[in-house]
Amino acid sequence: MIKILHITPHLGGGVGKAVSTLIKNDKKNLHEVICLEKPKEKKFYNKIKERVFFSKSLNFIKDKIILNDIIQIEYWPHPILIKILLQIKKSTNRFIFWCHFSGVKFPLIHEKILKSKAQIIFTTPVSYKIKHSDKKNHKLISSATASDYKINNSKKKNNFLYVGSYHKSKIHPKFLDIVQKNKHIIKKINFYGENELKANFSKIIKKKKLGNIINVNGFVNKIEKLFNKHKFLLYILNRNHYGSAENILIEAMSLGVIPIVLNNDVEKTIVKDKENGILIKDLNYFYEDTKFILKNKKFQKKISKNSIYFANKNYSIDKMISSFNKVYIKQSKTKKLEINFKKIFETNEYNFFLTISKKENLKNIMSKNKCGLKHYLKIFPKNKKLIQHLNTKDTNV
Repeated sequence: MIKILHITPHLGGGVGKAVSTLIKNDKKNLHEVICLEKPKEKKFYNKIKERVFFSKSLNFIKDKIILNDIIQIEYWPHPILIKILLQIKKSTNRFIFWCHFSGVKFPLIHEKILKSKAQIIFTTPVSYKIKHSDKKNHKLISSATASDYKINNSKKKNNFLYVGSYHKSKIHPKFLDIVQKNKHIIKKINFYGENELKANFSKIIKKKKLGNIINVNGFVNKIEKLFNKHKFLLYILNRNHYGSAENILIEAMSLGVIPIVLNNDVEKTIVKDKENGILIKDLNYFYEDTKFILKNKKFQKKISKNSIYFANKNYSIDKMISSFNKVYIKQSKTKKLEINFKKIFETNEYNFFLTISKKENLKNIMSKNKCGLKHYLKIFPKNKKLIQHLNTKDTNV
């Protein structure tokens, strides 16, 4: 039995679902988790709580690294994770970085991590577009898995649904305009997102006078029940969004919900237009691209059936577990190697932030969370260069 230690910034959202699914279903290995933040929502934590330690203690983390065979870092450039790794400086073990973001746009996957001695695992094939990535050395294991919940098509009485983040870096800035422009066909849509962002999103709905069309809701534990009640997942995301595997999309499809998505890099690797969903090229032609499926119930059944087949064939839990077991066995047979985190993460947090945000528009990187500049300043409030960076008007950061 191989002992695997997971280090993760938190257990919320997609990463919480992915890590808890892996640990609950891997019967061959022993998993433990060090979580650097306590969860705001405990849905995924509760599934594996007997395996989870909440700690930012450097000595505790170092001791746990020594006691385990493989260290799996659930990676995206969250400033708390970067802080801990910079403090560790160097460590010897078999390290895996499972990248829970595409890395093609902000935040970027930087060159030094791809060239490191660690095993890199992507969650989307889009990441192979990055310079210095390659299919030989960098594995692909999606963090998204199909739902094993029982499908009940008889309950699908409501048409439209959005489940995901209300954050402006994830949801498309014109999403609500599209709803407003096409209210004659959408009629009603239920939104579900973060509890902490719900109030602000509701204010925007009120300002746009869309309260009679859009129902705004917070976090939901039993998301499968929502998918069993809706026919279409209207999932229009920002062109520059940070997502990769898109758990919501895969879960919805596995339960027969028809996805309507924009042809962003990640979404178009999953959704094939008029095969297992609708792929919109231009939001100005939303109605033209969707009217056939919205009016044709026979075609809806075909697309729904195709989406179920696609999700279960390509994103089963068994496939995830099998893929990781192959990686774990191979890694366990290799020597433990010293990893220099100070070198990989550019010596300090300021230099590192520059590497993940270069050539990106300033507006996209200012966020108080999602690895934005203000997020980094929450964790590194005394870093003078980050403060100076906040005050600059230079967009080439």
